[in-house]
Amino acid sequence: MTKKFGKRTAVNNLNLEISKGEVFGFLGPNGSGKSTTVSMIVGLIKPTAGSVNVFGMDLKDNYWPIMRKLGATIESPAFYPYLSGRDNLELFSIAIGGIPPAKIMEVLERVNLADRAKTSISNTR
Repeated sequence: MTKKFGKRTAVNNLNLEISKGEVFGFLGPNGSGKSTTVSMIVGLIKPTAGSVNVFGMDLKDNYWPIMRKLGATIESPAFYPYLSGRDNLELFSIAIGGIPPAKIMEVLERVNLADRAKTSISNTR
């Protein structure tokens, strides 16, 4: 995919494949296309050329089925600092829908935060 803003090319012919179960992040200097790429992957902006396929599906034709299974953070994480990690995850699960409550504890255990599930985020730093 490619994204141009006027004469400026932000992302040039990117072809990226991430396998099931992988966690992927971008590192690079300001203006290198990191946020633009993620914004295209999650459908916030449209590529100038090319397409976005996630889970083997075209994003423009399958936006909500893809978004229900995709997680992404652009710029900086946006959690409610006065809520616990568990409460933040529950809030996001309600917004997304279809996530069983047991999955929240599974996620907290996976990232070694189960013992701090009830601690507010502002008290974890």
